[in-house]
Amino acid sequence: MSSSAAHTNCAQIEEKDGSLDIGDAAWRERLTPAQFRVLRGKGTDPRGVGYERFFEKGTYVCAGCGSLLYTSAMKFHCPCGWPAFFDCVPKAVREERDRDGMRDEILCNRCNSHLGHVFRGEGFDNPSPNERHCVNSTSITFVPGD
Repeated sequence: MSSSAAHTNCAQIEEKDGSLDIGDAAWRERLTPAQFRVLRGKGTDPRGVGYERFFEKGTYVCAGCGSLLYTSAMKFHCPCGWPAFFDCVPKAVREERDRDGMRDEILCNRCNSHLGHVFRGEGFDNPSPNERHCVNSTSITFVPGD
C-alpha cells in the first residue's frame, strides 16, 4: 500500500469484513459463469464494455452481494477502458496487495468479491483522495436514483 493510501476510504486488510462470503460452491450457483470468472476468479472484463461511458445518476452495488460500493457522484470519465471512480463508500471496498505484488486489488469488503484495482498519483483533477478505482463492469450493478 502506498503512503497516500493513509487518506483512503478503502478498508485495509485488518478491517476485513467478509460476512457475506458464501463460499465458491454457493457462488457458482448464484452467479453467471462470467460473473464467477471476474468476482471469484479475479478475472478482467474486456476493455471498453459495460459502465465505462455510463454516467446516469444513481449508485453502484456489488454484483455478488448487493452492498453499496460507489455513487455516481464518485464516477469520472477516464480513457482507461474500465469504469473509474475517484473514491468509494467508506470501508465498503477493501484494498489488498495483488498476487502479482505490484498492484493494489480492490474487493467488496462484505463478500470478498474482486472488483478491480486502485491506482494513486496519476494526476487526475479529482477531489481527495484522488484515487482511480478501475472497476470491472461485471463486478458492479447500477441502481438508478437521484
